[in-house]
Amino acid sequence: MRYGGNQEKIYELFSDKFFEITSKEKLLEIFTISQNETGPIQEYNLVKWETFVSKGTNPRSEYLLVYDVKRGLGKTQETFSLQKEKNGDIKIVGYHVNHDLLNK
Repeated sequence: MRYGGNQEKIYELFSDKFFEITSKEKLLEIFTISQNETGPIQEYNLVKWETFVSKGTNPRSEYLLVYDVKRGLGKTQETFSLQKEKNGDIKIVGYHVNHDLLNK
């Protein structure tokens, strides 16, 4: 299965930290289950976001994005945790799909 058309491009959005805990195969499984159980994404709305930025000797930038996602067969709520890496890129370090929250 190719999620969103280009699987390798999807992986580039995720930090190496993410793949230390979740394999690419497991991420693909999450995408496949979401697609099979609730269908393709039709619409999504950002319902919550948080930003934490700390400057100084140990700078950190962290972000949280929560989306309500309308899919062909149901709804999901998807949460992304992101961090700014040392090279300046912002990458996904956490991803969670809740299939049950909005479908009941």
